[in-house]
Amino acid sequence: VCSSDLIALPAQLVFPLPDELSYDEGVLVEPLSIAVYAVRKAGINVGDRIAAVGQGPIGLLVDFVAKASGGTIFGFDKHQNRLAFARDQGYIYKDYSIESSQFLEQFKKDADGGADVVFEVVGSEMSAKLAFDLARPGGKVIILGIFQHDVMINMMAIVRKELQVMGSWTCVFSFEETMLLMKSQKLATEKLITHRYPFADAVKAFQEASTDKSGRIKTVIEFE
Repeated sequence: VCSSDLIALPAQLVFPLPDELSYDEGVLVEPLSIAVYAVRKAGINVGDRIAAVGQGPIGLLVDFVAKASGGTIFGFDKHQNRLAFARDQGYIYKDYSIESSQFLEQFKKDADGGADVVFEVVGSEMSAKLAFDLARPGGKVIILGIFQHDVMINMMAIVRKELQVMGSWTCVFSFEETMLLMKSQKLATEKLITHRYPFADAVKAFQEASTDKSGRIKTVIEFE
C-alpha cells in the first residue's frame, strides 16, 4: 500500500468544477456524464417515448437527461423507493414495478405499443430481454448495463422488430457538456445521495452499497 499527497494527470483529463456547482454536484458529474453520453448516442427527439429499465443511480440520471432532451420517460424497476424518487422528482411520466404480473401489457397500452428508445441500465439477461420487449418495431435499444457473465439473447426478437441495438460505454468527451447541463437543470443532489461514509469506512461503504439496494440510491465517501 502506498499513498501520496499529489498525483500527476494529463491536463486534458482535468476539468475544474465551476463555481456555480457544489461539491455534491461535482460528485455526480461523472455518473451524469454516462447518461449524457448514452442519451446523445440515442439521438432522442422531442416527444419520443423513452423506457428506462433500471432506476438505480445511472438509470435515474438517464431519466433526467432524456427528459431534458424532450422525451417522455417510462421507468421500470423492482425497488419501489427508486420508482417513487423518479416519480416525485418528475423525471418520469409513469412508473412500472416489474414484479407486477401485468406491467408489460399496461406499458404497451400507455405507450401506444412500445418505446421509441429503450435504455437497459441493469446488466442482466432478464433486463436485456425486457428491453427488446419494450421497444416498438423499428425502435432503438441502448445497452448501458454492466454484465457479469454472458447472456442468451433471442436474436429473432431483434430481426422481427427491426431494432437498432447499440452499446454505450463510459462517458467519452461528455464532462463539459454535463456541467453545462447541471448549471441549467438542477439535480436533487440531497435526495440522490442517500448514504455518506467517512474515508475511514470506505471498505464498509463498498460492502454495504453492493448488498443494500432497497433503501439506497447514491453512496459517497467523504474526505476530510
